[in-house]
Amino acid sequence: MTEIRLSPSSGSCFNFVAEGKEERKTAWIVPIAIRERDGRTIVSWRCNLGKHCEAAFCVYARGARSD
Repeated sequence: MTEIRLSPSSGSCFNFVAEGKEERKTAWIVPIAIRERDGRTIVSWRCNLGKHCEAAFCVYARGARSD
């Protein structure tokens, strides 16, 4: 069995959008789930700013999700 270690990572997000204003913020990307699918291991990630960001192109942001 192969051991894989996943850890959170922080960095600058230059595309955080709130109330129509783009800002630079520090964001954390963290692993939230590990699943097996069709013999592959799938890791799901989440950004700590995702619930507050309105960026339409970011996969983590609420602006990218359809309501």
